[in-house]
Amino acid sequence: MTDLSQLNDRLQLVLTLGAVLALFVTWTRFIRPRGRRLWAKVVGIFDAILGREEITDSITGERISPALPGIGARMATQEAGLAQQGNRLERLTQTVETLARVVEHQARLDKVAEDHEKRITALEKWQVERIFAREESTAAWRAMEAAHKGNSDTIEEPLEDQS
Repeated sequence: MTDLSQLNDRLQLVLTLGAVLALFVTWTRFIRPRGRRLWAKVVGIFDAILGREEITDSITGERISPALPGIGARMATQEAGLAQQGNRLERLTQTVETLARVVEHQARLDKVAEDHEKRITALEKWQVERIFAREESTAAWRAMEAAHKGNSDTIEEPLEDQS
């Protein structure tokens, strides 16, 4: 019986060592990395909510990571940025409205200038016709005056069109 008892003790020892080895491998291979990732996520969540100071190397003093402000400070910055963006958008809207009014006014001025050009062209034509008509009229009045006085020798010929 001692042999069976020793065999049973040895078998229990081997199985216990195997179980401990299996637990160790499971711990190092599966549980510990997942636990570290979970802890990193928890720390990241706390850092995002509460913020953290900058991370520096204790030996060299080199900055590893900048400070991360808490979520409240970041939201305040975002709201301030949105307010500035709203002001810029408001100014842009006013500028576009002003430009639209300027373009409309310029279109009206272009129409007025076009109308003035047409009227000036018409007036120039009328003035030229009037000048020619005046000389012909003057010659006709002189001819009538001379005919009235009875002096037909001084009748002048009307000017011919020079156009």
